[in-house]
Formats: sequence, structure tokens, C-alpha cells
Amino acid sequence: MNATARELAIAIERQPASPPSLTQWAADSGTSTRTLLRRFRAESGCTVAQYTLRVRMRLALKLLDQNVSLTDVALQCGYRSTTSFLAAFRRTFGAPPAAYGYAFDEQPE
Repeated sequence: MNATARELAIAIERQPASPPSLTQWAADSGTSTRTLLRRFRAESGCTVAQYTLRVRMRLALKLLDQNVSLTDVALQCGYRSTTSFLAAFRRTFGAPPAAYGYAFDEQPE
């Protein structure tokens, strides 16, 4: 993977709740945003948005396995509400967390 694309991937993995600004990342790397996005996709096989979603969902599964509250999972994964997290989870896995055996004492926002 290109050094810039690899560094971007690492930055996303370190802070999936607040990934870096692509415009700023490209400027700091001396390239255009479009070139950065093209390189990232060519090297990773997915877009930055898809990669970010995958990282967030891996984190969500880890947190859910640790019985972290649904609200905290949503916030730690970068979602502003439990509802938006649940929608992303359903789109990614085809069912809500409860379908995978995750039980919660709280209701979605």
C-alpha cells in the first residue's frame, strides 16, 4: 500500500469515531484529494468511506462483546445517535445487534 494511503488507513483505525479530514490529509501529503482517494481505493480495494465503516463495525462488535452499552458503542464508533448506529449495523450485517445475541437494557434514541 502506498505510504500515504497506509498512513491514512492507520489514522482511521486509531480514531474511527473521528477520521481525519481527507482534504487536510491530501494537502499535508502534497497531493490532491482525488489522487489520495484513487490511490487508497487502488491499494485497499475499497473506498475510504467503506474502509471507515468496516473499521467502525469491527470496533462495534468488539465493544458489544464486552457488553458496552449501545449508546456508548454508537458514540465510540463515531455515530451521533444510537439510531444511526443501528441503521449502519443493519446495513452492514443484515440484522440488528439483538439478532446476533447482543441484549441491551436501553432503548434506541
